[in-house]
Amino acid sequence: MKKLIKNSKVLVTFLFTSLVLFFLIYQVPVNPEVDQADDVDLTITDSDTSRDGEGDTFSIVAYDKTTGQVGGAGCSCVSISGGIDFLSDLITDGTTNSDNIVGAIHSQASYQEPNQINARNRMLAGDSPSQIINWLENNDCCGGPGSRQYGVVGVDNPGAAGYTGSSNGNYANDIQIDNAFYTVSIQGNILDTSNGQDLLNDMRDAFNSSTGTLADKLLSAMQAAKRVGGDNRCASRGNSGRTAFVQVLSPGETSPSLFFTTGNAVADGIEPIDELQCLYDSSITPPTCRETVTTFPYTMDFEDSVWVKDENNCTGNDKSWIRSRFATPSSNTGPTGASQGLLYMFVEASTTFNGRAIMTSPCLVLPGNESVSLTFDYHMFGADMGTLSATINNGSGWTTLWSLSGDQGNSWQSQEIDLSAYQGQTVRLRFDGTTGANFASDMAVDNIRIGAPAPVNCGSVVNTFPYAESFESSFGEWSQVTNDDLNWTRNSNGTPSNNTGPSSAFDGTVYIYVEASGNGTGYPNKRAIIESACFDLTDKTSANFSFNYHMFGSNDMGSIDLEVSTNGGLNWNSIWNLTGNQGNQWLAQSIDLAPYLGESAVQLRFNRLTGGTWQADIALDNFNLNAVGGPDVTPPTAPGNLTAANTTQTTTDLSWDPSTDNIGVTGYDILEGTTVIGTVSGTTFNVTGLTPATSYTFTVIAKDAAGNESAPSNAANVTTLDPPDTEAPTSPTNLSASNITMFSLDLSWTASTDNVGVTGYDVYEGASVIGSTATTSFSVTGLSPATLYTFTVVAKDAAGNE
Repeated sequence: MKKLIKNSKVLVTFLFTSLVLFFLIYQVPVNPEVDQADDVDLTITDSDTSRDGEGDTFSIVAYDKTTGQVGGAGCSCVSISGGIDFLSDLITDGTTNSDNIVGAIHSQASYQEPNQINARNRMLAGDSPSQIINWLENNDCCGGPGSRQYGVVGVDNPGAAGYTGSSNGNYANDIQIDNAFYTVSIQGNILDTSNGQDLLNDMRDAFNSSTGTLADKLLSAMQAAKRVGGDNRCASRGNSGRTAFVQVLSPGETSPSLFFTTGNAVADGIEPIDELQCLYDSSITPPTCRETVTTFPYTMDFEDSVWVKDENNCTGNDKSWIRSRFATPSSNTGPTGASQGLLYMFVEASTTFNGRAIMTSPCLVLPGNESVSLTFDYHMFGADMGTLSATINNGSGWTTLWSLSGDQGNSWQSQEIDLSAYQGQTVRLRFDGTTGANFASDMAVDNIRIGAPAPVNCGSVVNTFPYAESFESSFGEWSQVTNDDLNWTRNSNGTPSNNTGPSSAFDGTVYIYVEASGNGTGYPNKRAIIESACFDLTDKTSANFSFNYHMFGSNDMGSIDLEVSTNGGLNWNSIWNLTGNQGNQWLAQSIDLAPYLGESAVQLRFNRLTGGTWQADIALDNFNLNAVGGPDVTPPTAPGNLTAANTTQTTTDLSWDPSTDNIGVTGYDILEGTTVIGTVSGTTFNVTGLTPATSYTFTVIAKDAAGNESAPSNAANVTTLDPPDTEAPTSPTNLSASNITMFSLDLSWTASTDNVGVTGYDVYEGASVIGSTATTSFSVTGLSPATLYTFTVVAKDAAGNE
């Protein structure tokens, strides 16, 4: 894998008549070390994917009308030394002017040099893309255009055009886009016949829907094309191709300053498009969100797009998550197809044991007003199975949400993970797979959903107890799982194999068992699952499940788990497990279901995994589920010690001691008189909106989930504070002076009135207060003889109003 930044003008001509991809940069030479007359030799490193006469690869060429850039990207199963970047011809007029870009041409499939030169010359002469295609079709240099494929976008003479000859191999076609922002041509040949058009459509849709720079959009298109057998010759190799490139030419440049190629062919099971993405991402500092999701539920089913390789998983020895609609290439490991739809993602273990592959989600702005969960399907089948983990990063580092190791059987399983702890946060998710120590370790992921938990869908519900099942006439409320390996069988008398299994039922005449006989069919590591209907324990106060089991045979008996789910089978948790030979007798087991009281959809299942021998028949009988309780009619106790504090003119704080309940208190109603004024789950409440100088009586009532209400608490009587006094006293009247001497006099007046009460009077001489009194008279002293004075009096109240 190599990373190149091209800054020099070169003249490069590739002559290889058996080749079918061509990249011609036909620009003015400035490097004296490059000899224009020399041919450049291309080394074919793997003959079975060398460029043949049928055609080659899938690619995209585009013109960004906003920035003026042109660029291209492509992928192929060829293994030419140095990569396939020669596919893309980005054409300028040879100057460094800001309008120097003329257009771009992609040539692939049965290349002939004179055709490419003619196409370039027609573009430089001013032909439109359609005119160039028509000219090439009518003037093919070398025997006819049937095996050719072209994609052309014009800048000086705008538009997009494509051509796919009728004799191109497998599936071949081209698509054009021309809108207000971009001109694009997409082409592909030797594509997988069953989904070749889907590949081209996905490239188109991803380019249109993605955001960012032209390079971002080109890489999004390539990611959308990523799937096993994109180039059909790579189907058996477990990837879409072996080499890939992207390049973008900006106005004023004569060679692309943005140029990345994977170089020589990647190993089988490695995605060159991921390696290309890694090269590109490493040039972005710091890495940015390729996409931000704000609408939920968000789904990723890999039908039209993918999650991409994590930028921290880009070292040369790391593996890839690969998109496929086929079975994985290795036997006895991996799924045979998707869990839904046609496409899924998997890690191929064959090429590198104990290898690691990480794929990463877009940035997800999780809702802040509802619970959120992650659900997905996974497949982990194989004797050498490694570890699969789901991790999350909210900006503070990667945290493991879920992890599972080892063989989980040859079926798709479902998992749900609660993301409520991350509500309202921006996060990224990763699936992190590490393969095992040998090839039987292909793991897969499909059907990802992020959003509010889906409602539980129970086929039938058991709500009458006690419940019993001995399988005398049928399986009753128990059903076989369809995506396991073996079935549970109803039987009487002994099992067909010697020295294993019971000779008769524990209860009645019929029991159920799993027959382990048959190397490759009954053992080793074959799974049989039988699951119940939903048991409604909503209003129960206790519940217990009991059964009898028989595990007689080899010590390599295998295992059996009793598992429980409360979310419709998305998650199963083991609540009992047993392995090995337990002797030739029926044994009893009882499981307390107290952790699941209050749940409306409790499902049970027995998950049997055979061991390494046929002497491993396990049997079950006499199922009983006893649940007691019924409708909750017991009310909580009354809240105690209700008190009020911090009372103001309009508010008060209430607090009380908590109530108790046989199941649990869910909340408290606060009443003022007989009116409910609020509900809380705690034991405090702030009352607002009261009227000043008013008396109130408050009580509190406790409630439970069944709607039972307690008796009222003690009453808390509250009188709010008086309102602030803002009314001034009336003005004093009839102010008069008497007993006047040279140095003193006596003042008197008629008293003021006030809505609360007059507290005193200030006596003024002019603008100065010369004294205060609580009465309606005041003696003035210290006067000067033969001097004129003016006196006034102002009344006051306790609030300071005057």
